[in-house]
Amino acid sequence: MRKVSTLMFFLLGASWLWGSDETAPVVIHSTHYEVTSWAGAVDGQRAADLLESLYARFEAVLQISTKPNAVFKVNLYADKKSYLKAVGPLVGPAASDFVALSFSDPQRNVLDAWNAPDKESSWAFQGFLQWFWSIVPHPPAWIETGLAYYFWDIGGKQPDWQFGTHRIFADDVLAAWGDKGPDLEHLLGPKLPAGKEKDAWAFVTFLMNTSDPAYARAFGAILADLSNPASTDAQTNSSLALARLKSIKPLPQIAQDCLDWWKAHPGFGSLLQQAENQLKVQKGRLAAGFLAQALELRPNDGPVLYLAGLAAYEAQDFPLAEQFYQRAQTFWNEAPAGLLDYALGLTAFQTKDWIQARTHLEAAAKAAPATYTSLTQPLLAGLP
Repeated sequence: MRKVSTLMFFLLGASWLWGSDETAPVVIHSTHYEVTSWAGAVDGQRAADLLESLYARFEAVLQISTKPNAVFKVNLYADKKSYLKAVGPLVGPAASDFVALSFSDPQRNVLDAWNAPDKESSWAFQGFLQWFWSIVPHPPAWIETGLAYYFWDIGGKQPDWQFGTHRIFADDVLAAWGDKGPDLEHLLGPKLPAGKEKDAWAFVTFLMNTSDPAYARAFGAILADLSNPASTDAQTNSSLALARLKSIKPLPQIAQDCLDWWKAHPGFGSLLQQAENQLKVQKGRLAAGFLAQALELRPNDGPVLYLAGLAAYEAQDFPLAEQFYQRAQTFWNEAPAGLLDYALGLTAFQTKDWIQARTHLEAAAKAAPATYTSLTQPLLAGLP
């Protein structure tokens, strides 16, 4: 029996042996999944459809396939109470939302879940493990964990599954690494060192997304090695993977390449901080580059859209500034009173759109007179 600690609400196990005292479940059959649902046919079908979508993405991204006619078992419970009652006999008091458990026997590799809404990333994480273990029974821990978090990070709804949706741990790993990069000597062993899940995610993400084709080829070769039926144990598989990587460059140079790549792809918090630093010294064009990356991660973030408007205004691209401010109005319901109208009024003033300038400046003064009356009066007085 193998346990994998996660931050999810699923449990991979054999609870189908115990069943449930609820009414008879509905069994949904899809191409690759058999979903036994105590949550009804509609939700059972929804789970099957999501898992089929994930299955196709796993194969498309990693270019490896399961055995022909493979069917994965899934139990979907109506609520958390039913779920815990079913999985409790497996793990006793340890049963919780944060446990995953698998058996080496593929026939007992069952995905159990309770019918919680909006958990696409969790389905991606645990669905990947169920799928991956059917192909690679003994993967090196850094690959297993890194890929599981990779799919969790980009979630279940991303249509193209390209890197960049969240970069969820980017700032954490950069802060931990400093100027040294990941400790690959310890990370790339058969077992993952304690607390290195984020490092595994970061290294796998680097291998899959760097523009250096040597790394992509090596990672593809590693996955091909692992999916070979002749692969045996985690120690052997780990040694093979390490040899593939060392054939490219020495590990210290690989670590440096990984660090450099992540410095060019920081997380949301770092991007925002760097943009604000540039705006403080009136370098709008430099700020715009950081904000463009931030908007790739969170395209509808109102405060970031506002800052992007400021950057465009500072760079004297007034039409673009207006577009960002208008989008901020749509998504930033908690914006300080009058702020966006004042920004739009200033932008309209610069483009000599006097009607819009008056409309927005008057609206700003009305919304927050203590803040904007003194600022808008000289501008309004100068309008034709």
